[in-house]
Amino acid sequence: MSRLSLLSWLWIACATAATAIAVQRSGATVAVDEALVSVSLLWCATLLGMAICARRPATQALGIPFRALAQLIAALVIFAFLQYPPAALARPLIDTELAAIDRTLRFDWPAAFSWVLDHRLVLNLLRTVYMSLGVQGALVCLVAWRRPDRTNVCLAANALTLTCCLVAFAMWPAGGAFAYYQPAGITSDYVDQFTAARSGLVTTLALGQMKGIIQFPSYHAAAAVLFGYVFTSLGLWIAIPAVLSEALLIISAVPIGGHHLADVLAGVAVAAVSLVITHTLAGSALGDLLQIIPAKLGLVPSTWPAAARAHSVLTALTRRISA
Repeated sequence: MSRLSLLSWLWIACATAATAIAVQRSGATVAVDEALVSVSLLWCATLLGMAICARRPATQALGIPFRALAQLIAALVIFAFLQYPPAALARPLIDTELAAIDRTLRFDWPAAFSWVLDHRLVLNLLRTVYMSLGVQGALVCLVAWRRPDRTNVCLAANALTLTCCLVAFAMWPAGGAFAYYQPAGITSDYVDQFTAARSGLVTTLALGQMKGIIQFPSYHAAAAVLFGYVFTSLGLWIAIPAVLSEALLIISAVPIGGHHLADVLAGVAVAAVSLVITHTLAGSALGDLLQIIPAKLGLVPSTWPAAARAHSVLTALTRRISA
């Protein structure tokens, strides 16, 4: 298990604890619906597959996609629950400022949205791409069998991206372009849930009924950058269509996801910065030091090169101080 994979598991553990505390303090209850049961069974199946593959050296590589899928499922489910408590803070909305940024960039959201509605082929294409986020995530995990390094970076950066999205949402909430412009004849479930969450009316959290209520930054745009990072490591016959698909996913966040253009640009920026930070951490001394405690606890082999190097450095420093 790489250091980045370990950090992803640590983030999942911390985020799970934070979710339990936040949901309890909000007074909401978690409903055990069909969606939660199905996702839980799928997650357990991925863990079982990972454990079975790890028993034999010949099949250990096959366990990498299972591990990646388990991490992605856990992160997204935790994120789904954790987005509701911050909404109840009901901080002032920043849609006016986001719309002003769009106008500064000479982007007319109502005109762009109207154009997409008038072109059914474009509308259906963007809707299909927007709804393919889950499928793309599964494909990223499958790529882990061939490029585990890229997938580990992607998943660790995804954890950092989700954290940034939650913090931004808590501090600078936005209702989104659908709520701000209120286009005629358009209804959105996420707007209703967002409004109810801000009013403290969401008392039962059912996974099957949840919508993505975070508008700023756009997670769809961020995920497109993260997934594109993985797909571009493959051959051109995969990389080129993947880049086009991710570009469409970013574009689709505006008319289908109801995002301001500023939301999308922020999502792209957060993902890009998260990738840079993750890359830096992967090759830093801090990344080595983060493996000492797990190695000491027996969670990872103490023979890991990084853990061994960090341990030897600390041992030398301790002896020098003692002397």
